[in-house]
Amino acid sequence: MVDSFIVGGHLDKILNKTLNPLGLHVQKYECKEFTEATVENLLGKIIASKVNVITPLYTQLPIPELFPKVKKVHSFQLPKCAIKDIVAVNNDNAWIFKEDLACLVSQDGTMRSTYAPPKGSRRMLRKSADEIWFWTGHSAVKKVNSQFQEGYKVSFYNGSVGCFIQNGNLLVYNKEEKVFCEVSEKVFCEVSEKEGVQNKIKITDPKNKFQNTKDLCSIQILKFTDMFTSTDIFMAETRNCNLVISSSQNSTVVITNKHGHILETFKRSNAIFQGIAVDNYGNILVSDCNNNFIDILSENGIFQRNLLNTRYHFISIDECGLLWACHNNHYKTMETDIYSYQ
Repeated sequence: MVDSFIVGGHLDKILNKTLNPLGLHVQKYECKEFTEATVENLLGKIIASKVNVITPLYTQLPIPELFPKVKKVHSFQLPKCAIKDIVAVNNDNAWIFKEDLACLVSQDGTMRSTYAPPKGSRRMLRKSADEIWFWTGHSAVKKVNSQFQEGYKVSFYNGSVGCFIQNGNLLVYNKEEKVFCEVSEKVFCEVSEKEGVQNKIKITDPKNKFQNTKDLCSIQILKFTDMFTSTDIFMAETRNCNLVISSSQNSTVVITNKHGHILETFKRSNAIFQGIAVDNYGNILVSDCNNNFIDILSENGIFQRNLLNTRYHFISIDECGLLWACHNNHYKTMETDIYSYQ
């Protein structure tokens, strides 16, 4: 603005005008072609000086990784055995249910404790970091000192066990009624003869997410209720109380809300999802032992990324966020790898 007044004043002296230089546009003033010579005549010759421009040099920094690297931190093998379940607990240990024996092992494979679960035990379930239960088909059993204590008993037989939920109850699938029963720890009341079922959850698909998924393994059209006919159901609850469900007979993982309404599905051709876990951030990890993938989903079931491309049957997350993954090596050895990925 100051430069405009200076130039305007100079023009006034030369042109003998007493006008406001900023108001020239409203005057009927005719001027000739405004050339470079005219400018030099008015203001003098302008000589531009050369200025040395210094271009700063920046150190090239590496592009940060979008996800932390997956790093194997421990690995061990156990002798020939058929594993049924793995449950990570506190103090950097995990319980491994193999054949008819439960083994407490450390991260380096050291066997810290063993005992034989009740006869007929099918699955091993974690209620908390220091409380493990075994499902027998009709009830759950845990070891207290040297005795076994029964709980979570149901009136129907051959129920497929799901998982413990945040209120401490256990979800068990009743194949006859086609519902998940929310069972409390209290055993039958002999006076009222009522079972410990607190609630029943029927899986529904109001948004047609399942859409009669075509299983490319068997070339069959499956309904979402068919996926629960298997004896083994793999299930977990997320931090926001969503339920993650799959079975060994289906190539789809189903995510429902706490009322059983399907929110999302995750499918892969020829998949066998035999392991489900939820990490400390609420992410869902699913193990496809047929296609050799461990995938990460959001807690609402949206695919995030492939974590590992290795064959694992069973997975579990410990208190430190480490992933325990194990598989049967053609029944010659049981291999367990522990990964850091968060």
